[in-house]
Amino acid sequence: MIFLLIVFFSSIQILARPPKANKYFSQADEEILSGEYDKAITNYLKGMMFTSWKEEAEVFDDLGYAYLQKKEYEEAIKYLIWSLGFHRENFNPRFYLAAAYILSDEIELAAEQLKIIEENVYFDEGWMAKTSGVQPRKPNGKIIKENELERIKNEKGIYLEKKSASKIIIHLDAFDERNEGAFYFAQGVVYKINEEYNEAQRKFFAALEANYDEREVRLQLANLYLKQNKKNEAEEQLKKISSRVIPFPDLHPTKFEVHHRLKYHDNHLIAALHGTSLKELLKGKIDEAIKALEKSLVVNERSFLVNHNLAMLYYDIEKIEEAETYCARALWYKDIHKVSKNDAAGCHDLMGNIFYDQKKFDKALLEFKDMLEIDKKNATGHYNLGITYYALGDKQNAEQKWRKAIEYENIAAKSEKERAISKSEVDISVVVRKKSASFMSHMALSRLYLDQNLIEKAAEECEEAISLKPSNPQPYLTMAKISIKKEEIEIAASYLNTYLFLGGKKGKEMYSLLNLIEKRKKD
Repeated sequence: MIFLLIVFFSSIQILARPPKANKYFSQADEEILSGEYDKAITNYLKGMMFTSWKEEAEVFDDLGYAYLQKKEYEEAIKYLIWSLGFHRENFNPRFYLAAAYILSDEIELAAEQLKIIEENVYFDEGWMAKTSGVQPRKPNGKIIKENELERIKNEKGIYLEKKSASKIIIHLDAFDERNEGAFYFAQGVVYKINEEYNEAQRKFFAALEANYDEREVRLQLANLYLKQNKKNEAEEQLKKISSRVIPFPDLHPTKFEVHHRLKYHDNHLIAALHGTSLKELLKGKIDEAIKALEKSLVVNERSFLVNHNLAMLYYDIEKIEEAETYCARALWYKDIHKVSKNDAAGCHDLMGNIFYDQKKFDKALLEFKDMLEIDKKNATGHYNLGITYYALGDKQNAEQKWRKAIEYENIAAKSEKERAISKSEVDISVVVRKKSASFMSHMALSRLYLDQNLIEKAAEECEEAISLKPSNPQPYLTMAKISIKKEEIEIAASYLNTYLFLGGKKGKEMYSLLNLIEKRKKD
């Protein structure tokens, strides 16, 4: 019988002071997000007059993207080529460059860039086979554990940088996965122009599968079939995008829907968008809070805090798959950024909760063990590890871990001192969930002993739980069960009344006990 709940400690935090940034670049970032490309270009160019070469190089891809959107392809190509020399793990500028070449009718150059992307970037789990038998590492040089690789198996746009025969660096965000469909579409256009029709058809269908602009893709497919004198197939494609008969004129100019992330330079936008998220959360608008956080990933997809808080919010609304994705990303980036011990442990705690809810107990066990590697005296970690052992049938280890949870929470309570939080550290901190590991552990032990018919030990643990939280109804329900087993029917009835008085749920278990008490009274 599974009777336990996993708990975790988490908080959303807003940075009090945004990082120092070039004010022109910051303004340009806001403008590029709003589609004001002329203004963005002006401010990026101004900012380049007041900064170092290193920081200047970080906006080349932004300038290239802005010029691409303005259809000024010569300028776009110039800045995008410059950007390629600085961040070799960023394949996004290569894709913008390929698009600019296609739109400039420089097909061979476009094909060259698309080929480099295809040979290096993975949009499926194929990258995992490449890491077999080698030593995969993060960009900061840290060796990646097997369970870490398993967490990110659903990621798209991964680049494997081969350092040696036995060493590979994994770059998680080498290619913006929102552009996957556009990438296949670009490949299809190039193959069609080069009259490689089978490959072109394959890539166009891949673009459709990746949910790229259906009208654009089917128009290209219709044109492709016409070039092969396949009029029926062309008409079939056209019928799927229009209820009326479409004649076969020359294909209109190719256009690309290309997404862009503001990589490598953070600014006040992260703090502003995070602040918006918190305000929406305080109003109870969790969907709006999620939207604001997801928008902030466009500015910095590598933010531990944003990914972790998104995972937490999705977990709270029971969208477990989304929670798993964002939590895996947060855990990936926690070693790259400076993350506090508490935040790192809390993130493993959340991932353990996610795996437990999915009944992936072996994976949950690893997360809680990782949590305790960071903080071996974390009471919540010991409690959660205990319930995972219990789910796996290991009652001995479960009991031991619950005892540890009680021990460490008592030690922490004795040594805890009030600490003033500096405004320079945290502006606002909202606690999302907090429960007593000792209370939950005493309840777990009580039920464990009750299942083993160790009545007195079960009663002792339940009484400890009541002493910690006398207003919580749950222990009284358990005490009612214990009293029935001890043939103390009147006392059982009293405990059940207290349970109801404190707001306990009138569920199947409660009614079953009530019926049993009434029956015993009659006997």
